[in-house]
Amino acid sequence: MLIDTSTADTKVQELFDELWREYHDLIEKLCAFKLSQPPERAEDVVQRVFLALFTKLQAGDVIEYPKTWLYATASTIIKMEYHEISREKEILERAYQDLKDRTYGGISYMDTIISDETLERLADTAVIERLSQSDGELLLDVYWNRMEIERVAKKHKVSAGAIYKRIERLHKRVYAIVQELLQDF
Repeated sequence: MLIDTSTADTKVQELFDELWREYHDLIEKLCAFKLSQPPERAEDVVQRVFLALFTKLQAGDVIEYPKTWLYATASTIIKMEYHEISREKEILERAYQDLKDRTYGGISYMDTIISDETLERLADTAVIERLSQSDGELLLDVYWNRMEIERVAKKHKVSAGAIYKRIERLHKRVYAIVQELLQDF
């Protein structure tokens, strides 16, 4: 558990350690059961629960029934995680449909530009981190920095036509990544 205990009162630290030893496995199992995919989510919730416990103890609050309090806190944080999972899925589904329409709709290049709304949605997901460095740079140059194609081509030392082709491939990669991420839900 990554909690800075350097300023903690010794009694608070001892009580926290005791509660950690007694209830950590129970809370971990609860979180793993309720949030099975991906496993990191469950680990994050366990950390947040015990951070809340430490904060409460450090503030001098008395927890009369620690097991009940930990269970209730874990349940609340799990509900918040479910809300976040639902929000992420909705973002990916909207981005998926937008990209599908723009990438495979048989429309002109100018119509295939990823919309600002879709980019904002994707910025909150794992899509961007799954792109190669060159694709990430291209995405930044064209969409976030709004560079003209000729400037992008000059920067990357290729023709404008090559940039258009790379953008087309980028759309397909992003579309495939979004599709893959949606399968994880």
